[in-house]
Amino acid sequence: MLNINTDEKDRALIAYTGYPILDSVIAIYQFALGDFHYSGFGGSQYDPLLWGSFILCTFLMIVVFMNMIIAIMGNTFGNVMDAQYENAMNENIGLIYDHIWLIDLKEEFKDVKYIIRVFPDTNLSNDGKDVSV
Repeated sequence: MLNINTDEKDRALIAYTGYPILDSVIAIYQFALGDFHYSGFGGSQYDPLLWGSFILCTFLMIVVFMNMIIAIMGNTFGNVMDAQYENAMNENIGLIYDHIWLIDLKEEFKDVKYIIRVFPDTNLSNDGKDVSV
């Protein structure tokens, strides 16, 4: 916005398109990407304002990007914690299956009349209410 009503020698920002508002948007976008063009700040009459806005914009970009990273990490952590029990059981079953050859099943169950089959209880809904009736 500082490029409005300025001549070429007092221009603080690079003229990308010739339209000051669009040039400001492009300059902020490039600033967010890390492309800093502050070499023209010293020759401008708005030098303190430019450096103040530069520092403020730098701080705001850091805060915004850190909040985005925290939100992404928090969401991922929540998804992992939601599936923690199922993943642990899956890994345990995989370990048992991988090492089943270590046990002689005929020897283990030779004097056993019955083998108990275990499966999940489907009579309870997720909120603990009995749905079998």
